[in-house]
Amino acid sequence: MILISIAVSLGRGANVELSLIKHSLGKIQSKYFAWAGLIFAIEQIRADSLDEESKGYDTLYLCGIGAANDRRPRELFESQNIGKGTFSISFQEDDNIRYGFRDEERFLNLNGLTRDNIKVFIELLNILGFDDVEAKTIGYSVLDWIDDDNEVSDDVYGAEDDYYQGLSMSYNTKNLPLDSKEELLLVRGMTGEIYKKLKEYITVYPSGKQLGINFNTADEKVLRALARSMAGPATNTTITDADNMVNKILDYRLGSDGQAFTKDDESVDMNEIPFSAPERVLFLVIKQYQKEASSFFRVQVEGRENVRNIKTRIEAVIDKQDLSIVYWNRT
Repeated sequence: MILISIAVSLGRGANVELSLIKHSLGKIQSKYFAWAGLIFAIEQIRADSLDEESKGYDTLYLCGIGAANDRRPRELFESQNIGKGTFSISFQEDDNIRYGFRDEERFLNLNGLTRDNIKVFIELLNILGFDDVEAKTIGYSVLDWIDDDNEVSDDVYGAEDDYYQGLSMSYNTKNLPLDSKEELLLVRGMTGEIYKKLKEYITVYPSGKQLGINFNTADEKVLRALARSMAGPATNTTITDADNMVNKILDYRLGSDGQAFTKDDESVDMNEIPFSAPERVLFLVIKQYQKEASSFFRVQVEGRENVRNIKTRIEAVIDKQDLSIVYWNRT
């Protein structure tokens, strides 16, 4: 009986070890399936940069994908077979699974904020439900965090070394561009709750001081924040004018079928949209920030080993100019 017990125990141990080995091998395979998907994504972005028709614009449908490609994004990126596994490239938006990439220019680039455009960020925080004090504290403190001096941008709401050195766990202001969105949690006024609501509408790419937003792909809240920040006595326009203008942009870019992420998605053309006179004035003001072709693309790949259904996920941001990976995370 003792020998039988030992044999059974050894058998169970061997089974556990064998299962762990098989899982490890499956995980390694799924990692390389995911890498294959990432290389495939980079190749699509490269092809788009060489496509004379589509390299000058990105829409929700053709986002980093060349117009010459006759396959729909779903056909390109859903469950592509490779050896004993597959990869898929997709993201979730408004409870829908979308296949393809997201350009970073659809979000508000915090590294592009200056004293001249900080109201855009403050408006975005207001739209997300935060009051003026919270919004201005975070907005001006971000300006101080990324600028190259130690002078507060606003005497009431800004924050430089004097503020951070007074904390129980003190540190210095960075005075350099943000390297990640999570870095915001170090900035005066930012909390986990605010960050959770904000993170889906912001980016840190590119790191330069020039703010550019792709009107063809930009999130509704980002466009609304930009438009509202410019409305007022200086442009002889109102918040209502700003919202109406944004609604017309959103409707126009859906194309004739009225659906997003379809082949007839349009590139925003001021001359084709029936703006009122105040709306046209406002569009001309915000046009200084308009981009049509994006430069950075976020790729989310899932590699799957089919035998044991083991998965690896890679999220990366690709610079279209040189196809370099500027952000990478694997789980």
